Amino acid sequence: ISHATAVFACARAAAWRHAVALVLPGALAQWGLVDAVAPAAYLAAMGACDRVGLWEQAISVLQHMRDRGSQLDALAFNSALSACSRSSAWQAALALSAALACEAAPDRTSLGLAVRACERAGRWQVALHLFDELTCSGLKAGTVAYNAAIYASALGRHWQGALGLLGGMSANSVPMTRSTLNGLLRACAAPDRPVEAGAGLLLLQEGIGASKLPAWGEQGLSAQAEIQDRDLRNVAARIELQLAALASGDSGQASEPTTLAAAAPEGESSIEPLDFLRFDVPAGIIAHGILGSEIGDQLAISASSERTRAALQEEACSVFGAGRAHAHLVGSRLYGAASMDSDVDLVVELSEDAQRELLGFGGAHPSNLAPEDASRLVAGRAVMTFRRHFESRVGPGEASACGRWRAVDVALDTRQPLLRLEYHEPRGGEALTVEVLFDQTLLAVRKSALVASCWAVDPRAVHLARLVRHWAGVRRIVGQQQGYLSGYAWALMAVFYCQRRLGLLGALRPRSASEHRALAPPSGPEAGAGA
Repeated sequence: ISHATAVFACARAAAWRHAVALVLPGALAQWGLVDAVAPAAYLAAMGACDRVGLWEQAISVLQHMRDRGSQLDALAFNSALSACSRSSAWQAALALSAALACEAAPDRTSLGLAVRACERAGRWQVALHLFDELTCSGLKAGTVAYNAAIYASALGRHWQGALGLLGGMSANSVPMTRSTLNGLLRACAAPDRPVEAGAGLLLLQEGIGASKLPAWGEQGLSAQAEIQDRDLRNVAARIELQLAALASGDSGQASEPTTLAAAAPEGESSIEPLDFLRFDVPAGIIAHGILGSEIGDQLAISASSERTRAALQEEACSVFGAGRAHAHLVGSRLYGAASMDSDVDLVVELSEDAQRELLGFGGAHPSNLAPEDASRLVAGRAVMTFRRHFESRVGPGEASACGRWRAVDVALDTRQPLLRLEYHEPRGGEALTVEVLFDQTLLAVRKSALVASCWAVDPRAVHLARLVRHWAGVRRIVGQQQGYLSGYAWALMAVFYCQRRLGLLGALRPRSASEHRALAPPSGPEAGAGA
């Protein structure tokens, strides 16, 4: 019991090295264990490997479990399958699925993890074939399996298959989650598919209140995964806009606006202009430097942000190759609305060579994947590769070998896969929370740079954005996860207000993605088009 408790404690503390070491033969001799190791201890060690994306170590623990004479059941195989699924190790997942079919009875979790591993690796045909094969054999699919199959259909642009799978969830009383909604939207993402998306939306209404179903608890689904009524309302509004565009003859594929907004003609707006010269600023706001009255604080924020960006770029180049990665600063720290404790948001741009290696499709981008799907696959694999880099160099609960970085968390099922880190500056001070994206469209870079361009026109616009952001934060009405506007949306509202006042801000023209790129393609007509 004490041995299993020690393994559990290490796993909960994300100390995967200690958790794995405790179930190896050497550690068992030190503990003087005569009886077989508790299966739960092996599962905890594999779970620790799973959370940090080390699927090879998880399979190694499974092999040790077999060598020690422990009976391998579906639960043991699922622990290793989960690690393979998180890291897109689809071939290893298929091998484990085959071994599971020979040694034990697979369950719906086994099916879901195997299908998800193939889908996350971009092998959508394999994922759908595996789903059909196992369900036809009589194995009941759960939410994870259906969601992975819907995402696989989206990768192949098979909207009919996605709607069919959604109907299967409804017919078989399989709980629907936010991932189900996101997968359907991707499958019906074409501008001429709003009717199909609307049909799926009707079925997705069954997902509201799904957490009360017995199957929800049986599958261990998170309460945060439940579809909310506001989620469906937001999607319905987007579908209405698409239908209106189709009715007006607009294909919806027009190029994006070249300006954020223009100043309103004289007399058009009845809004009282904000006169900064007569604006009565509370003393508390000035004391905290919210309007930039303490220039030293803003300079310190900028300097700290740049040091963090440079340090992360150094780590990225050590992983993906020198000159093959570039870190861009985005968010409030770029456009001047950040406070001293704001997160550092970074987007890592990768070279074409690095992207092809991450995809692993024979050295070339797969022709059957849309660019946005290939970009997401790159992001997911890059996030896990980067996390493995930090985990392989650190001891449990410690910063990296250079004394600066610690991996905190990974989010793979979000709109953009994200890695959350802690950065400890060499000069000391509080650790900074760093959120890293690998979005090769550079959309976040373009959006942040657009707001940052206000500073060159009139710094008062940025001061107002900082004040509005602080006001929203104090009142706890900011954050998309809570159903409110994001901090960036509040900043845009401030900028728009300034644009409505003649003479303060005019039209803002965003730069193209190619103008922001720091890494030019190695060959082709766009070579040398970097910013």
